[in-house]
Amino acid sequence: MAVTPEYFMHRGKRWKSIPAEPFQRYLMGVDFGQSVDHTGIAIMHHHVTPLADAWDADERTCRVVQKCDEFYDIRYLERVPLGVRYPDQIAHIQRLLIRPPLRDQEVPVCFDTTSNLAVADDAEAAGLKPIRIHFTSGYEPQGQGRKWGVPKSVLVSTLDAKLHTGQLRFSNALLAGEALKDELQDFERHVSATGRMLFEHRSGRHDDLIFSVALPLWWSIRCRKFRVRAYGARGLY
Repeated sequence: MAVTPEYFMHRGKRWKSIPAEPFQRYLMGVDFGQSVDHTGIAIMHHHVTPLADAWDADERTCRVVQKCDEFYDIRYLERVPLGVRYPDQIAHIQRLLIRPPLRDQEVPVCFDTTSNLAVADDAEAAGLKPIRIHFTSGYEPQGQGRKWGVPKSVLVSTLDAKLHTGQLRFSNALLAGEALKDELQDFERHVSATGRMLFEHRSGRHDDLIFSVALPLWWSIRCRKFRVRAYGARGLY
């Protein structure tokens, strides 16, 4: 439910007071592997908590906006063993989604479909409604609804930024936490001849866990910013 701004007079001017809106939602990211690559699965809890006595004032616009804490907590992280068939992986994802607290809400499930469109089709046939994200070149995400092309650099730079602000957090109890740390350490950042920031993992290393986290992180931020509707009225946030 949207919060309602309030108005007040201050030094002869009419000011607008905009309270923050509390919010929370779970999201899932799945980076499907090939025959020699693992599938990574992450469950993220995105939550926003207004701060009772913290406000930002803007003299130019005559607005005061309530500050808030916003975090993206990774509650579950898994690297699926090699050799597990895609239908079995889809069934596993469905079992995760019926566990509490996920079963009590409509959870966006973000798939990496860069090299495997068929698995997303199979997931839809099984009753899921995956958000299909494939890696593209360029600088800006393109798409609509549940189908998007997103540059890999955008996904990784978003993850990198939230790590550095402390908003992206990982539980110490995550079974695949150490594997994720190894992946992050193996990622290399360099600048191309055209000035683009590129992120690539070293040859022979994995990045499934990184993108299982980066996909729902990017989707959650984009939905909050642009109010993307992908699931009807219940899925608007």
